[in-house]
Amino acid sequence: MIGVVVIALMGCRGGEGEGTLVGNPGNTKLQAAESSLLRHIEGAVNVDSVHAQHCDDPEDWESIDIDEIIDPINDNTDIPLPYGTWCLIELEVDPPIFIEGELDEGGAYYIEMDIEELVLWPSGGTEFNDNYFVLELAEPDWLSAEDILDAMEEDVAFIDDEAEIYDDLLFAMEERTTMFYDNDEDGTIDDDERDMVAASANETHDDDAESDDSESNDTADTGTTASGSVSGCSTIQHPMTKGMWVLTMLFGLTRRR
Repeated sequence: MIGVVVIALMGCRGGEGEGTLVGNPGNTKLQAAESSLLRHIEGAVNVDSVHAQHCDDPEDWESIDIDEIIDPINDNTDIPLPYGTWCLIELEVDPPIFIEGELDEGGAYYIEMDIEELVLWPSGGTEFNDNYFVLELAEPDWLSAEDILDAMEEDVAFIDDEAEIYDDLLFAMEERTTMFYDNDEDGTIDDDERDMVAASANETHDDDAESDDSESNDTADTGTTASGSVSGCSTIQHPMTKGMWVLTMLFGLTRRR
């Protein structure tokens, strides 16, 4: 269920030590991405803590305890982000993530997602220093009104890990969640800010212009595309085989318990 997220975490978080916070933290608001033909009414994300990994030392982390339930639909609460420049951000939550809403043509939906961490990969390292962001859960149109209609019984759709569309929604939440710069500090993402990505849950995320240039250069002679990595984060690499990832994951979970 949380395999992708846990692998990203265990592949990078090697140390138990956490630094002391200095400077002015950044701030982010939590917002569930909207979809056509439906409307979110309320939600709940129990944010436990935020962890940030230094770009120059993958064993050096900063953490901030949050311990607050945030409604990603209506809440305007700021989540503090550790001061500094980071190449990996982990938002630790107590499951489930809950979202409730209704379709334009009638009927309600209730979604529960069993997610414990959301891992974000800043492009080239992102600085948090008294600046503002919006963390958008999933991506626009991640929910399909048609799929919700198919899941309805007596005008209500209860979507959990037994629903047919659950895996698709889980993928959107774990792999499409994105943090955007909120330059006007209004807690929403306008068209210009949507092009200003601070961090993405997709590890291979790069700005379109940069990725187009690098891919054309890499494929000119070989005809193949080089595997992507986060720009500026050379200390975060994944040379392990699939079997080694499994062992690392199990060992990491044992240590954390």
